[in-house]
This record gives sequence, structure tokens and C-alpha cells, in this order.
Amino acid sequence: MSRHQIANKILSLTNFKYLSSKRGIHAVATLLSIDKPWPQIAEKLGRDRKDLMNIVDETARRRNDIVHRADRTQTDPGGEAQEISYSWSKQAVDTIMHICLALDEVVAARMKELQAESTLAVDAI
Repeated sequence: MSRHQIANKILSLTNFKYLSSKRGIHAVATLLSIDKPWPQIAEKLGRDRKDLMNIVDETARRRNDIVHRADRTQTDPGGEAQEISYSWSKQAVDTIMHICLALDEVVAARMKELQAESTLAVDAI
């Protein structure tokens, strides 16, 4: 299997649904040979790892409430719509954008490491 085929396989496995939770982000990073991605993401952002993971999960939960239940909670789908503010929404979206940027930096650094290891291995032959 070529590198291109492997890359396409990984991309197909990392569909949107896998990136909509803290576990999904961890799984995708693991597929990309990144050990313990959340501490690395938190370090890049200067933020608490648990806070970042909670924001991802809370935002995904709220998105699901909005999309699937007209913004009613999963525990009371017939109840009143939940309150939401622009400031909460904006900080959630911005935080997730920053997580994505940090993950991109972590992935880029890991790819450079792997390329360097590959070059050393080829040179040793």
C-alpha cells in the first residue's frame, strides 16, 4: 500500500464524527503517531487540559441538543429550549478553533520528527 493510499485511509477513518469529542481527537492523534495529544495541545495554548476537553465535549453536546432536539436537553426533549448567549457560543467556537490550530502544530512537528527518522534510517542503509 502506498503512502498516498495510507493517507487516504486515515482521512476516511477520521471523518467529522471522530473529531467531535475529546476521545475522538485523542484517537485521531494516536492514528497520526502522537502520544498523549491533550497535554501537548494544552501546553501550546497555555490552558488546562481538562478545561479544553470539557469545552469540546460540552460544545458537541450542545450542538446535538440544538440540531436533534431544537435546543432541548437530552434528558427533557419536550421541555423548554435552553438559554444560550452569543458570548458562550463565541468562546466555545473560538476555543475549538484554537484546539485545532494547536493540534495542527503538534501534527506538523510529529511529521517532521518522522521524516527525520525516516531519513536517518535510509542513510543508515
